[in-house]
Amino acid sequence: MRKMNKKNKLLLLALLVVFIGVGYAFLSANLSITGTTNIGAVNWNVEFQNPTATQEATVEPSSPLTIDGDTLSYTVPLDVPGDVYEFTVDVANTGSIDAMISDFVTSFKIENGEETVYDGTNLPEYLEYSVKYASGTDIEPNHELKANTTETIKVRVALDANISEQQFQQLIGQTVQFNVKLDYAQLDDSVATQTGNQP
Repeated sequence: MRKMNKKNKLLLLALLVVFIGVGYAFLSANLSITGTTNIGAVNWNVEFQNPTATQEATVEPSSPLTIDGDTLSYTVPLDVPGDVYEFTVDVANTGSIDAMISDFVTSFKIENGEETVYDGTNLPEYLEYSVKYASGTDIEPNHELKANTTETIKVRVALDANISEQQFQQLIGQTVQFNVKLDYAQLDDSVATQTGNQP
C-alpha cells in the first residue's frame, strides 16, 4: 500500500511539474510586431504669383502691384470718367496637397466709412468693381485647386464713363479701398464641380 502511494505521489508530482511548466510557458509568451513606414514630405503652399496689368487697363497704378506674404496690394488713381484699372494674378498651389476655397469675400470702404461686404450691387453707381476668374467664371467657396496647378484671377475697377460733372466734382479726392479675402483649406468632400481656369 505504501509502495502504491509512493508511486502515485511520484506520478502526481511529475504531472504537476508538467502542468506548471506549460503554465509558465503560456504566461511568459511574448508577441512582437515591428514595422517601419516612410511617409514622403508633404507641403502646403498656396500663393499669389505674377500680378500683371491687362491690356484693358487705361491707367497706371501710382505704386506697383506688390505681393507681401499672402497679401497683394495696389493703389490706382481714377482721374477721368471711363478710367479702368484691370489686372490678373495667379493663385498657385505649389504644394503637394489638393486645396479648396473655404471662404471668399470682397468688401469696400469709402474714405473713413464702415467696411461693407460687396454683394455685387451695393457700390455707388459710378464705380464698377469685380473679382472673377480670368475666364469670367465667378469665384465661389468649395472650388478646388489641385496640387501643382494654377488659376488666374482678374480684378477690375472702373469709373463710370457716364458720370455727371456734378457727381465727379463731389468725388474728387475721395479714396475707395477694396479688399478681397480668399481663404484656402485642404480639399474635402464638399468640393464644387466648377473648373474655373483649370485645364
